[in-house]
Amino acid sequence: MAPNQSPKKRGGRPRKHITKEAAIEAARENIPEETPLETGLRTSHDVQIPLDPNARPNPRQSAELPTEEDMKINKEIRDIRMKEQEANAELGEREAEMAEILLAMRAANIQAEHNRGMAHT
Repeated sequence: MAPNQSPKKRGGRPRKHITKEAAIEAARENIPEETPLETGLRTSHDVQIPLDPNARPNPRQSAELPTEEDMKINKEIRDIRMKEQEANAELGEREAEMAEILLAMRAANIQAEHNRGMAHT
């Protein structure tokens, strides 16, 4: 063993939080906020993205107001997202209904098998 090595190896990355409860609480506090559409990416609130000193300024990012076409596209995007959310909610409801039906069928099958077993004794 080399003289600069510790005799006891520690495996893996050290824990960020001491307890599981502390980790859950930290996860609740660190939910990222909605990222503006113009950024094109989602980041955590504690991650800073350095500006590129060699980047050229984007002329569309100047203080100009959005055009009518921009507003129309943004409205269409919002409408599509709202329809997706509604469809996802409906899908969740249908899946819950199917799960209830399957559970009822499984319970009926178990009861029928139990009744058949009782009839044979």
